[in-house]
Amino acid sequence: MGIISNNIKVSFLNFNFQERQRTHRDQCATVQTFNYEFSRNINAYGRAYGGSSGGMVTLTLRAGTKFEFRDYYECLTMNEPRAFSLIYNAVFDDYGVLSDYEGGMIISGYVVSLEEVYNRNRADTEGEQMFLKMDILISKIGYVGVNNSLDMSFTQ
Repeated sequence: MGIISNNIKVSFLNFNFQERQRTHRDQCATVQTFNYEFSRNINAYGRAYGGSSGGMVTLTLRAGTKFEFRDYYECLTMNEPRAFSLIYNAVFDDYGVLSDYEGGMIISGYVVSLEEVYNRNRADTEGEQMFLKMDILISKIGYVGVNNSLDMSFTQ
């Protein structure tokens, strides 16, 4: 596969990267786009009250071949939430092991939708371009940062 960008901004893992001692570059998928939203009740004075309600995370991942997506298809059959990780500005050492990152999110939820997209225009010039569009119903989300971390749990 040809190089599309030299700067990978967001990497996606199908596990909680904080629970493993080593995370390798080949375990990461490149995130092309992602979007998520939450809702919270606001009173007449504009102040939020009550807990946030969870929503959906929509991701588009890039991979070289469709076989790299096998683990995500297995997530469709799970009846309990699974952990996923988004790592911002990951830095890997010479051996391909994660050595530093700017921040991230740990998402626990259910994969509810998968769609494969094959980009024929890029395939001719840059090699095979497979994309996977994924929707995850969030049950819990945690933000991992340099100075502080934040966890939020949701009930559906």
